This record gives sequence, structure tokens and C-alpha cells, in this order.
Amino acid sequence: MSQKTNPKLVGVFVLGAFAVAIGGLIVFGGAGFLIKKQTYVMFFSGSVKGLQVGAPVNFRGVPLGQVTDISVSYFPEDANSEFVIPVYVQIEPERIRGRTDENRRSLDELIEFGLRAELALQSFVTGQLGIELDFKSGTKATLTGLDPTHEEIPTLPSDTEKLKASITRVADILQDVSLEQITQDIQAAVNSASTSIVRVSTAIDEVSDKIVPLAAEIQSTVDDV
Repeated sequence: MSQKTNPKLVGVFVLGAFAVAIGGLIVFGGAGFLIKKQTYVMFFSGSVKGLQVGAPVNFRGVPLGQVTDISVSYFPEDANSEFVIPVYVQIEPERIRGRTDENRRSLDELIEFGLRAELALQSFVTGQLGIELDFKSGTKATLTGLDPTHEEIPTLPSDTEKLKASITRVADILQDVSLEQITQDIQAAVNSASTSIVRVSTAIDEVSDKIVPLAAEIQSTVDDV
């Protein structure tokens, strides 16, 4: 005859297993599922080589979250920018301390104050990138509105993109200027400098001619005295 199962023991076993599972999630998952996070999107038009999922999102070096997804969006109807790269990030608002719901500013207000996102190099050795948030007053806030389901943070070109743009502009200028024009400009500058030197030399000679007789007259007066 089989022994009857005790319902209380079964219940205790189930509760114990559930507690162990919760403890495992907290230990191995770092209790990340309990932290309040908010998802934002940023659109980059240039290369994001070196940016990976899990890359940090910082505000002036202080970690606020991480990158959760990177993809490519194609818009053939937009002739100016057919490809853009949406980057989704999760930020922990609670890491910004000393603020309450009453005085917390909206994202639109922060953007108006100059909040922008840029790609930032984490290591010269690995070439890995992160995202740096900061206030850049005086810069234009360009919002694409391509993902209305998430709040969008405007982006700025990285330092590398700015350098490439400057080099490209210089190259375009040099292509438009011929070697003959450059030679003529250099010759004109040399001629102008030579003319200036001659004028200075002439002025010195004229002053010298006037100073010598004056010095002789002063000396004669001293002798008479």
C-alpha cells in the first residue's frame, strides 16, 4: 500500500524551489531586472565602426546606461540620406540623483538646453566606441522622427567625422586651385614683402640724413658753451 503524499510538504518544496530560482536570478543577473530603465533612440548618419551592443552610455564620463541594439534603416525616398543607423540605448534615470518627479525636466527641455549624443573613443588600442551625452549649446538639434515609438536624442558628428570633413574641404579647395595660381600668389606675396623692405630702408636713410647734421650742430653748441 503506497504512502499518501503530504500536501504541506509539496507546498514547502515548491516555495523553496521558487525562492532558489529568485535567488539565482538576483545573484547571476545582478538584479538588473529590478532596475528601472528607459529606452531611447539615436540616429547616426556616419560610420559607427567600433560601437557594439553593451557599449556604455556616459554623461561627462559618468555611466548612465548601455547600448541595447544597433541596426541599419534604409529610406530610398530620401535622396539626401538613404541610410541611417538607429542605435537604441537603455538609461537608468535613477542614477541621476538629487532630482524628484516635481522638478525633473522633460527630454524636450533638455534638448532645448543643448543635450546631444556623440560617439566617443573608449580605447586607442581596441578602437571601441561608446556614447557620450553632454550639453552642447549653440549646436543644431536634428531630430529625424523615424521611430515615433521611442524618444529620440539628437546626435552630433564625432571628432573623426569632423576631421574627415575638414580634410575633404581642403582637398576640394586644392583641386579648384591650379599650381600656376599658387605660384602667382606666392610671387605676389614675395614682391609685396620686398617692396615693404625697400620702403623701410629708404625711411631709415632719410632719418639718418637728418640726424647727422643735427648731431653736429648740437656738438658745436656744446663746444661753444
